[in-house]
Amino acid sequence: MKIAFVVPNAPGHLNPMTTLARRLQSRNHDVVVMSSRGAAPLVRAADLSFVPCGDEELPAERLNELLGQLSKLQGQEAADFTMRVAAVVAEAMLKSLLKILPETEVDGVILDGDSRCCSVLCRISPNAACHSLHTRVKRASFRLLWAYTVVYV
Repeated sequence: MKIAFVVPNAPGHLNPMTTLARRLQSRNHDVVVMSSRGAAPLVRAADLSFVPCGDEELPAERLNELLGQLSKLQGQEAADFTMRVAAVVAEAMLKSLLKILPETEVDGVILDGDSRCCSVLCRISPNAACHSLHTRVKRASFRLLWAYTVVYV
């Protein structure tokens, strides 16, 4: 079974999800991790396959600009801005997934559901997001799973 892990480029998300991915790989599953290009060194260091996700839709320069704005905020204003940035990241990742999933021929996708990135997708339109992914992949055996970053292996 080929399984894709879709994870935002943040250590608190990448570390536990790559641990789970390695465990599945050790059980003879074909595993690929999808994240922004900045995550590639960590993913490859874990001996996992990597596919960039969301970089064209949200270039690193734009994300760094948003994070720079966030660094100047505090309290509730910073929390609100973080949620707006998460929505931008979620949109970029979803657009990218709709393009790259059919090419990767995966049987299942595990989305880091604790990340604001994918949680925002769930709140915005869970049925539309899942339906679009199912339709684009067009594989009878396709599974879409929402996972959390807290993984006990």
